[in-house]
Amino acid sequence: MGATITDARLISALDEAYRRAPKQDPLTVFAEHLAPDCVFEDWVGGVRVQGADAIRTEVYERYLQTYRDCAYEVEASVTDGRQLVVSGMFRGRKVRESGDEIEVQWRFRDLYEVGNGLVRWFSVASDTAAVDAQLEGEAA
Repeated sequence: MGATITDARLISALDEAYRRAPKQDPLTVFAEHLAPDCVFEDWVGGVRVQGADAIRTEVYERYLQTYRDCAYEVEASVTDGRQLVVSGMFRGRKVRESGDEIEVQWRFRDLYEVGNGLVRWFSVASDTAAVDAQLEGEAA
């Protein structure tokens, strides 16, 4: 876990990471500041993972293995001091099981809730129709 920081600094670091990607990925900032009982939810995909270690393994490490050169075109970013909502367009390359890579892009909405300088809850949602259309031939 990273050094203790204020909620305002954590929200600022998360928000800035979206704009700096791929040089700094928001999930790296997220993974460094997870509360031990943090909850991750993929709102559209129905995935729920609880606990910092499980999230690092099942979400963060899988993401790093699956996507390359990720960039986020931020269209909106709103905070109330406890929550951060970021939305826009995600672009990157997905690594298939064969090792081939395909260009992907879709709309996203990420929501963070923080407390005591840690991420307590993180929810993602994406344009599943666009995701499915781009990855449709992957299982073939």
